Formats: sequence, structure tokens, C-alpha cells
Amino acid sequence: MLIKLHEDGMSWSIMDRAGRAVQTCGDPLLEAEHARITAIVLRRTRHRDHAQKVILTGAATLDAATGLRQPADVTAYGRLLATAAYTAALADQRDTALAMLTEADEAARRAGLGSTFGSVDVALYRIGIARALGDFGTAVEHARVVAPEQLSSVERRARYWQDTALALHGRGAQAAAYRALLAAEQTAPQEVRYRPWAQKLTADLLSNDCRQSLADLRAFAARIGIVD
Repeated sequence: MLIKLHEDGMSWSIMDRAGRAVQTCGDPLLEAEHARITAIVLRRTRHRDHAQKVILTGAATLDAATGLRQPADVTAYGRLLATAAYTAALADQRDTALAMLTEADEAARRAGLGSTFGSVDVALYRIGIARALGDFGTAVEHARVVAPEQLSSVERRARYWQDTALALHGRGAQAAAYRALLAAEQTAPQEVRYRPWAQKLTADLLSNDCRQSLADLRAFAARIGIVD
């Protein structure tokens, strides 16, 4: 929750407390998830190299502890690699990002049906990674082959619309970006009304909509607190 609200200082504090709690459990899957979330906190505060080290160490530790013999182990491993791929993309490390995403996809396939991290989740990461690399057209193409209703959680469906909206905006497709933004609000209102990405995108749409061609945009902006 603190990550989503961009409460970076408090996230650091909770991250440390969670790490101490995980150490007392001795559960490799909990350790892997803590590594993944820790990396997100680190990269939010521009410690991307450290974040990548934490993720890769977490993946290696999980592999050594479990041998990746169970579907749950492979699922956690795939999630770590996908997070590492996105982290690399944020650092403009294209080859590393794509290589790690390929490994994440292989892990998702190994985990099989019933896994909470499957090929459709990897496809979702493809959108975000292309967007992070500035390949907005590629991101839009990836978005077209993903059916958001196939994503297993509301959070992931909202993330689909977030990445799609930002990619469309990057392509200059303002009307389509606005429709994706509305879809994100319909999917998970809180993901739009309280997240900086949505507020910035809405402000950009308002400033670019000189002819007021985007229906009810100002009303939408008022709903999320951009205008009175």
C-alpha cells in the first residue's frame, strides 16, 4: 500500500521490519517475495543497481534452497525474474531486460496451469517493459494481444490499463489514452484516484485538449482531484 501511495520513507521502514520478520520464519518463498518487494522500494528511491542485486540474489537463494522442484517455487522464481526485467528496463538495459523476461516466461510455462504467474502475466510485463524502454508502439502492440479479463487479479488488470494508457499517450493517441484511463478507473477506482501516474497523465491530457474534444475530461479530472 505504501509503495502504491509513493510513501517512500515509510516503505523503507516497513521493508526493514518485514525483513527481520522473514528471517525468523525460514520460509524460502517468503524470503523471495520480500526480495521482490524490497527491490521495488529500492528502485523507487533510485537505488536501481542495488535493487537489481537484491532481486538476483533472491532468485539465486530461492533456487539453492528449493531446487525449484515445486510449482510454487518456480512461480516465485518467475516473478523475481520478471521484476528484474522491468528494473533493467527502467535503467535502459534493453538486452538484459528482454533476456530476463524470456527466462521469466520459461519459468511461467514450467509452473503450468493453476499458477498465479503465467504466460499472460509475462505478456503484461512485456507492455510495461516496452513502455519503460520508450518503445511506445511496441508496447501498444503487446497490449493488443492481451485480454485484460484473463489477468488473475484486479491489480493486474488495472496495471494493464495503466501501461496501455501511458503507452498510447506516448504515441500521441490522446483519445485512446483517455479511454484506457477510464477503463482503469472502472476496473479499480483507487488505482486512478490516488496514484501519481494517473494524476500526471490526466493533467497532460487536460493541457493538450485545447479543443475540449475528450468528453467529460474535466469531470474526470475533478473526480481524481486534479481540478476543482
